[in-house]
Amino acid sequence: MQKKLLFFFITLLGFNVYSQYCVEEISVGQNVVSILTKDNKRVSFGENSHRGQIGDGTKNDYSFSAPHIEINANWKMIRQGFFHTLAIKNDGTLWSWGSNDAGKLGNGTMTDHYIPTQVGTDNDWVMIAVGGWHSIALKSNGTLWGWGNTRTKALGYFHSNLPQDQTTPIQLNNDTDWSFINADSHTTFAIKNNGELYGTGAVSLGAPNPGVSNAIRLPLGTQFESNGFYKLSKDTDWKKIMISSDSFYVMLKNDNTLWGVSYGNSNNNNGLGINNVQMDYFTDYIQLGTDTWKDVSITGSNFLGIQTDGSLWYSGAGLFGGPYTYMNTNIRTQIGTDKDWKSVTGSIGFYKGFWLTKDDNSLWYFGTNTNLPSQISPATTPKEVYYCGKASSHEYTNEISINLYPNPTTDKLFWSEKDIIIEKITIYDINGKKVVEQNVSENSINVSHLANGAYLIKLESGGKVVYHSKFIKK
Repeated sequence: MQKKLLFFFITLLGFNVYSQYCVEEISVGQNVVSILTKDNKRVSFGENSHRGQIGDGTKNDYSFSAPHIEINANWKMIRQGFFHTLAIKNDGTLWSWGSNDAGKLGNGTMTDHYIPTQVGTDNDWVMIAVGGWHSIALKSNGTLWGWGNTRTKALGYFHSNLPQDQTTPIQLNNDTDWSFINADSHTTFAIKNNGELYGTGAVSLGAPNPGVSNAIRLPLGTQFESNGFYKLSKDTDWKKIMISSDSFYVMLKNDNTLWGVSYGNSNNNNGLGINNVQMDYFTDYIQLGTDTWKDVSITGSNFLGIQTDGSLWYSGAGLFGGPYTYMNTNIRTQIGTDKDWKSVTGSIGFYKGFWLTKDDNSLWYFGTNTNLPSQISPATTPKEVYYCGKASSHEYTNEISINLYPNPTTDKLFWSEKDIIIEKITIYDINGKKVVEQNVSENSINVSHLANGAYLIKLESGGKVVYHSKFIKK
């Protein structure tokens, strides 16, 4: 084989042996995680035995250390849901697999499928979102489509004669200016090109409605529009919305400020990072501080976000139970000091785990293991899962110019740099095992204790990875 798959050992509170993958995108579903990699793989792990949502043609479960790997996958986007999966290929075609309750796979049947099956023949799909029993998609012409369960009005009010289970995609209204979509178990959210925010599905007007499960929390006086959706805000600068099955959600505006609303109980207020704010009735969403954000996600009653400087922040009702009780706070608290966080994705439903990437495209995990097999131990601080070795891939260039010498070396390894101070180094052996990790104050590291062979060194400054390179110890 030209490319050698590197397996490495990382201590993750009792969970070991991961591989090297450079992550392009993460999707987290019901008991399953899928990642798309820089070298065109789809890597999936978790529960597959229930409804075949990994899509390998079997009902075999997969672990972190031995995931299902699809080579030359050609997937552009993937979304894992409640035991079903949607994906768009690079050619714009739409595919689905897994559970087909209520026809949510969109292939004209209500039969589960264990391998990817194309949805229709169109090749102009650009975005997808998965709910509990429905699916939503956008086309390149700005039209909005959906299929699956219609009883909760998650497909909107525009059509009055839909069957209870819509098994093929149907255009949800005549509008052609949609730009963003998201969905939860019984709800759908969408943003237009002009920044208007809309939603549909199980709704609660003004006050919480305990009789409506997973309801959209709507401002007082909200009415649904002619397009069959509720207009959720008077503002016209919305960028993104994230929904939690624990009945709160957060949004980003175009200026990257954070906004949200909850059902007003203490757990959800913790997730919003607020205290003693009454939300039984409201007329619009509230701004959550003045910080600006690169990416945010929520799961259960917990929030995790990356600010525009790359730092990581948490608030919530506690990520862990039992012996791992930890971090029940209504104050957004910085997690560590690293400033190279890139993206965050929360686990689906009521679970409390988050999956993250860094600027170097490595994969990290933070939270409990309740959404995946018991092999995974809770991580009370973010733990690296899949390491991306930039120096082993031609698609990467070093962030800064550093001279690493002598190479090969017998004892000390030096580096020269301008206008930057290296603060931390990490060294991996050829099998990906982390053999050295330490803070440094000088521009050298003693490697005389290492066995002869090839190694990968990672240099960090200001909480960010600034350089990777191979070196030889002899």
